[in-house]
Amino acid sequence: MTLVGVLNADQGLFGTDPRSHERLAQTILQVAGRAGRADRPGEVVIQTHYPDHPLLTCLLTARLWRVRDARAGRTPGSALAAVLASRVWHAEAAKREPAFALLERVRVLAGGGDADTAVTVLGPAAQTMERKDGRYRVQLLFRSAQRAALHRLVDRVLLEIRASAEARHVRWSVDIDPLEI
Repeated sequence: MTLVGVLNADQGLFGTDPRSHERLAQTILQVAGRAGRADRPGEVVIQTHYPDHPLLTCLLTARLWRVRDARAGRTPGSALAAVLASRVWHAEAAKREPAFALLERVRVLAGGGDADTAVTVLGPAAQTMERKDGRYRVQLLFRSAQRAALHRLVDRVLLEIRASAEARHVRWSVDIDPLEI
């Protein structure tokens, strides 16, 4: 299917049901996801008298961001996992080296991405808000276009982290498809 039409979208824009905006947005996103497959691009046509309505503008902008993110190798075009670390003991929390050391070990265990060429390893690096609650925060990212390859690598690395001595001195977690990095 390469062409999908949403007829009478104005009913969703100005419906009496307080959830009409949500339902219209959900419908548009669902049909947009079904338009175009493999190498055949898709197109969505929305019938409305109000093309500048904020909801439609927002949906179009969100769709463009998703296309841009997919081209840049970000979700939803690719799968992402973040391994996050910070120092456990408060007296030592001001030192960033233990967290960096753990994630550097994780990077090496992951083969720097070489062990499973379908997965790219990025980092370790400081998180966006590097210091929070007196603790330095570090992250390591795994990115792959193949979700199964990403999960295999994360499973393998988790076994190694749990067995490592460094992990006892660092608070760490794994976030699959993180909302913020």
